[in-house]
Amino acid sequence: GFSTALRTIFSALDPSELDLIKADFSAIIAEYKDPVFSIVALLNMALGQFDLQTMYQVSKTALVVVFMFLACTFVMLFNLLIALMTDTYAEIRLESTQLWKKDRALLMAQYTSTDLMLESFSMATLMTGLPQPL
Repeated sequence: GFSTALRTIFSALDPSELDLIKADFSAIIAEYKDPVFSIVALLNMALGQFDLQTMYQVSKTALVVVFMFLACTFVMLFNLLIALMTDTYAEIRLESTQLWKKDRALLMAQYTSTDLMLESFSMATLMTGLPQPL
C-alpha cells in the first residue's frame, strides 16, 4: 500500500520542476523504481534512516504518506508490545497460582504428618491472646 503510493508519487514527478540537484533526484527515484526497493526504503524509514529535508523538497505529499506509514507502524508495534506483555503477565500469574497451591499442599502435608502440636498453632494461645514465645 504505502510503497505503491510512494512509487506512484515519485514516478509522477517532473525533475525539471524541482530545485534539486539532478543526482539527488535520481537517487530518490532509484529507491522507488522497483517494488522491493520501495519496501526496503520504507523499512529504512521506519528505522529513521531517511532525509527529511530532501523528502520535503521533493514532494510534500510523499512526506505525508511517510508520516502516515510511520504512525501506523508505531501503533501496530505498540499494540504488539501490549499483547506480548499481557500474555507474559497471564502466564506468570497462572504459574504463581499453581506454585502457591503446590507449596500450600506441601506445607499442609508436612504439618499433618507430624504428631507435634506447634506452639504457634495452639488453639489455647490464639484464644487467650497471650504473646507467643520466640
